[in-house]
Amino acid sequence: MTISRINKLREKFASLGVDAYLVKGYENRTYMSGFSGSNATLLITADHCELYTDFRYDERAREEAPNFN
Repeated sequence: MTISRINKLREKFASLGVDAYLVKGYENRTYMSGFSGSNATLLITADHCELYTDFRYDERAREEAPNFN
């Protein structure tokens, strides 16, 4: 399900005039990635998705947000 949300966002990049989208808020981050940890940031580009968090959430991030590196 998160893939379709990511693709919908990517479709709006051109009209928004952006190359990437940075997601920091908990609700938005969980909605876009499925990651439920309290500390993370997402970076979504036209061809890549990154989830940045600290070491405490490594395992959870791999399990909950498999579409993010």
